[in-house]
Amino acid sequence: MVTVLAQFGIDVTALVAGLSIVGLALGFAARDSLENFISGVTIMIDRPFRVGDQVVVDGTYGMVREITLRSTRLRTLNNEVMVMPNTRMINQKLINPTLMGVVRVEVPFGIAYKESTEAARSVILQLPNSDPRIAGDHPVEVVVTDLGSSSVNMVLRFYIRDTSNEVPLKAEYTEKVFKALKSAKIEIPFPHLQLFIDGADGLRGGGGEEGAGDVMDWKPIG
Repeated sequence: MVTVLAQFGIDVTALVAGLSIVGLALGFAARDSLENFISGVTIMIDRPFRVGDQVVVDGTYGMVREITLRSTRLRTLNNEVMVMPNTRMINQKLINPTLMGVVRVEVPFGIAYKESTEAARSVILQLPNSDPRIAGDHPVEVVVTDLGSSSVNMVLRFYIRDTSNEVPLKAEYTEKVFKALKSAKIEIPFPHLQLFIDGADGLRGGGGEEGAGDVMDWKPIG
């Protein structure tokens, strides 16, 4: 066969090399398909998520629309469809709050150091009252999380059963917290910078050492 092909002017060596490359490519494609198939079977048996679940995978939040033996389709918050190979759905970190039937929503905020944390807590705890979207059999909390460079950082925590409301409710209550603190005249601080200038004679318009150690307080606008 090799002699016959050579007589027709066919480069047998190049042909064999080409066939080897094609075979190798087909082998990799078959391996990927087989891995995705096995991953799809694993998902359907283990059921780490189901159609309709809200999940976070690869840093993207979305609702599971369809699960096939090769891939999983998610609808993102931008109403886009993200197609994920099943190998990636089981080989990386995936968060599925739907499995527990309830998810905690956290709304962070900060108050000035001169303000009372108890007063802020009292104001914010009134916000979720009578909201039917919030699970009434779980506690609503307002706690101090840390002492920041310019604020006492706190967080409002509550639980919901409909996980599709997680992102909208967080945005809604972030605005509610802002308005409630503003109405209660509880200061919400913003970072500011103190600039110490040595020998600021040119700024003062005079001579000598009088300008040394002057302090200028710079605050961001907006």
